[in-house]
This record gives sequence, structure tokens and C-alpha cells, in this order.
Amino acid sequence: MTAPDPREARLPRWVQDKLVSLRRRVADAEAERDAARLATDPEASSAVLDQYADIPIGLGRHARVTFKLADLNVTIYRDDWGALQVMGNQPFAVHPSASNTVEIAPRSSE
Repeated sequence: MTAPDPREARLPRWVQDKLVSLRRRVADAEAERDAARLATDPEASSAVLDQYADIPIGLGRHARVTFKLADLNVTIYRDDWGALQVMGNQPFAVHPSASNTVEIAPRSSE
């Protein structure tokens, strides 16, 4: 939240009161957001959003995440055995780019 601007003291009293009220509403909304994020239990979730944020969001134990790319929709989820399942709306290729990284792209029609 932003600190009050020192020039606000020169504003009419009703404007100052409105700014204080709006700051309070922002603080309340941020507290609600953080509480909702904490309630998602990211440690027990199979999919997590904002992994590097202060408070990550867990999507649930059997969440499915769909990525919509220009030519390919890919749905990723974890099955009951702990394996990662990837399904596409058309054929795709998996290209290793590092020892722990892959790229998924539409398969070329060669």
C-alpha cells in the first residue's frame, strides 16, 4: 500500500477522509486475498500458481491446467500414480532443451 502524499494535507477534509477510506479498503482486500491464498494449501496441491510469489496459490490435489497457445491447447495434470499426463488438441512434439527442461510445440508436418 502506498504512503499518504504530504500534499494531501492541503486537500479538503472530505477528500482526505475518502483517501483514508480507500486505503483501508485496499488493505482489507489485500488481507482477504492473502487469506484466500493461504487457505489453498499449496503443499498438498498438484498444481501451484505464482510459485515464486510471497503466497502461492494451490489449485487442489487433482487440478488440471490448460495452456492455450496459438496452434495448440495443452492440458497438464498429475495422475494417481504421480506421473505427469499431457494431452493436446492436435499432435505435438516434446523437445528436450536441458537436462530438466522440455519444450512442447505443435508437431511440424514434415
